Amino acid sequence: MLPASPWDETHFDNPDYIRLYAQANATLNPSTRKEIFYQMQQTDFTQGGYIIPVYVDTLDAYSATITGYAQSKLGQPLEDYGFAHFAFT
Repeated sequence: MLPASPWDETHFDNPDYIRLYAQANATLNPSTRKEIFYQMQQTDFTQGGYIIPVYVDTLDAYSATITGYAQSKLGQPLEDYGFAHFAFT
């Protein structure tokens, strides 16, 4: 999300964000850098080009009466819509 990034899809040219990035690169103290990263993440969340409009509260449940369920390799719940493999016993 920086102007010099090779894949700057967002074109998010926020001078404060760029300043924080430069400050984080110049800081050796891990706790100070963590605080700077937190400020950058807050900017990402509230103003960034990848604003997530909503976080859907999803509940994926498993029951002993369901067969054919396989855990996702990537960690996404019920990935690839593999519902065709599910069956109830």
